[in-house]
Amino acid sequence: MLILEKNRISAVSQHAFRGLHLLKHLRLSHNRLTSVPVGALLRPESLWIADLQMNHITTIGRDVVRLSRNQRLSLQIGHNKLRCDKNLTWFICTLPYLPFISQHDVLRCTFPPELSGTSLTAMRKYLCQTSTERPQRGIGSKPFSEPSLTPTSTIMGSTSPQIFNAHPYSDAIPTEGYTEMPQTMSVTERTTLMDYAVTNEGNPFIN
Repeated sequence: MLILEKNRISAVSQHAFRGLHLLKHLRLSHNRLTSVPVGALLRPESLWIADLQMNHITTIGRDVVRLSRNQRLSLQIGHNKLRCDKNLTWFICTLPYLPFISQHDVLRCTFPPELSGTSLTAMRKYLCQTSTERPQRGIGSKPFSEPSLTPTSTIMGSTSPQIFNAHPYSDAIPTEGYTEMPQTMSVTERTTLMDYAVTNEGNPFIN
């Protein structure tokens, strides 16, 4: 076991654990890491547990899937500062297929404030659709971007739900990362379509 807790560590070199072939338990919690040091975690071939809880990790890069090479690894990343924006959508939707990520239920959004405390498991139910899960007709769908919820006070007096699109741009201006999905896409392909509807009670729901 290597204990590096509470050392104000903000980055880990990919060579940091080179030669530690028998290292099984790495404790890096309560530091200042802003991302998962994938390169460093690949080095100890015997690693079972990597504890990165209580850091400053805001997003999870796609390279984290490289850790699936180690079929025994349990990566603990709970209680971080995850920003639930378009950059994290891939992770939210892929999470069930990343067995090395432990304790899915404790992974929660910290930003934006409107989603603070929301579990990634709950987010997945609304963000991740297959071709068999169509958005409701009449409600526009956009790629997932950082949501902007309208306060209840701005829609008081309305007797019907108010629909707000999370995407900040008009339909006429394609933005980076936007791809229109064909209706014939296979079930295994996933898109992240997101709509916000705010009722006059002020409770948001997503289609």
